[in-house]
Amino acid sequence: MSGDELGANSDVVVVEHQGRELRFCNRACAERFQGDAEGYFEKVDAAIVADQLPLYPLEKCTISEGPLDGMGEPYDMVIAGRLIRLCCGSCVDGVNSDPTAALTKLAAAEGTQAIAPSTREEAISGFIVFALLIRPQRVN
Repeated sequence: MSGDELGANSDVVVVEHQGRELRFCNRACAERFQGDAEGYFEKVDAAIVADQLPLYPLEKCTISEGPLDGMGEPYDMVIAGRLIRLCCGSCVDGVNSDPTAALTKLAAAEGTQAIAPSTREEAISGFIVFALLIRPQRVN
């Protein structure tokens, strides 16, 4: 929120909100977040999409298997801190009903192993730490 690094500072405040774990540099930032949580989640999800989009390995929807641009602009959503691209908003229910399947398809395309969320709610909301520790990388 402030742009400060978290570091190993003892002032770090951890807040869990709707299954998402967030870390703040101090209590003031945590309180500011709680005043507009949904607005901040939109910003965090937008940052995740922007960060992962250039390396996104799939060209087909994880639900319909159709081309991502087959119904106009692809629909982007964040599940468990990962970008999932769909051909349209109608496929969101398919991801929400089985998020692990979408994450597994993404991991297979990346040549990595999916980390299966322990609960459906965890998969849907994901865990976001403002300093993302793992970013997909494409090996040339």
